[in-house]
Amino acid sequence: MSAPPFEIAPDGALVAFLRRWGRALAVLPLRLCSGWSGAVGLVLVLVVVLCAVAPDLFTGQSPTALMPKDRLQPPSWAHLLGTDQLGRDLYSRVIHGAATACRVALTSVALAAACGLLLGLCAGYGRGLLDSMLILLCDAVVSLPMILFALAAVALIGASIDGLIMIIVIFTTPTYFRVVRSQVLVLRGAEYVKAARAMGASPPFVMFRHLVPNLMGPLLVLMAMDIPAVIALESGLSFLGQGVPPPTPNWGAILGDGYTYIRQAPHIILAGGLPIIVATLGFTFLGEAMRDVLDPRMATGRFGDQR
Repeated sequence: MSAPPFEIAPDGALVAFLRRWGRALAVLPLRLCSGWSGAVGLVLVLVVVLCAVAPDLFTGQSPTALMPKDRLQPPSWAHLLGTDQLGRDLYSRVIHGAATACRVALTSVALAAACGLLLGLCAGYGRGLLDSMLILLCDAVVSLPMILFALAAVALIGASIDGLIMIIVIFTTPTYFRVVRSQVLVLRGAEYVKAARAMGASPPFVMFRHLVPNLMGPLLVLMAMDIPAVIALESGLSFLGQGVPPPTPNWGAILGDGYTYIRQAPHIILAGGLPIIVATLGFTFLGEAMRDVLDPRMATGRFGDQR
């Protein structure tokens, strides 16, 4: 008795999936640079990521070295962005703070997208009691005030990068769950999905061979658009003193110091706000360009780029 035609080895489906998306991602930067917003966003994101991966390329000073005699110094050639109330070089802290921002944002968004993808596939394809329970759980999480819950959670578990990532994952997973579930509800009625099920394909095979490739485009766009929101959330909690613990360089902590010493040294708050603006613009422009590239129905970008 012959095996069903769609019951092939899982590794074969995985290799085909990786090969398909490998080719698509290889030409994605060129397509993103076809418009000014995509090119600007890609450059800004590369700068932020490069600062996070190799900060020593941009500065040789320590971000935690204390120099009390140089406290609250304005920008100069010795300290490009000035110094804070402890005499620490702000330029070095901004460069090294990119690593903290990228670690929290990229890790939490990737984990939330993975959890939302799996839960959305199970809920949208299986339906029934599991679907209802997951929707109820996500609605309960979304109904909670995020900042207040984050502050309460930090007070219970303590301020740490891992705890901050866990809180962000809990609150951002429902967004990806809803997007994936709604897309699966549409795709599960497609002709090729019905044909695969009629020919004996198992539910896992249908989900990962036929549904996941069609979900990756919207997920990548949503991830790019969520990263600046996560950076802002992480910086906001650190601004309130409930985020990344000191002395780890952090943009939100620099903003908090700048608010405290805004009259004596206004350059501190500018040093803390500038990288957040750059990262937000970069990932927002990149997300808009990715949306236009990955959605063939979009002929003109939001910023006027002709595709």
